[in-house]
Amino acid sequence: MAQLGVRKFSELIGRTDLLDMKKGLSHWKAKGLDFSRIFKMPDMPAEVARYNTEKQNHGLEKALDNRLIELARPALERGEKSFDRHADPERQPCRRYDALA
Repeated sequence: MAQLGVRKFSELIGRTDLLDMKKGLSHWKAKGLDFSRIFKMPDMPAEVARYNTEKQNHGLEKALDNRLIELARPALERGEKSFDRHADPERQPCRRYDALA
């Protein structure tokens, strides 16, 4: 990082200009692929943040996954019989339910 003139890891975020892409782009598997959109630096003022600077709330504490894990806890921790996913009265139509159960 020091050779690149960077003191902190956060200074590397978004710095595609520091990538040495020659070896990867000359590889036979990369021939014919256009990476210009991936490596393009967006035109934006210097004061605009380039990495996570705000706390986000995705509502994960309300996710169905948490309920499923709680219902499955006896099976996970003690090997007891797990719940019947079709008998759960709180079941909501959600593909994640069957993927996790």
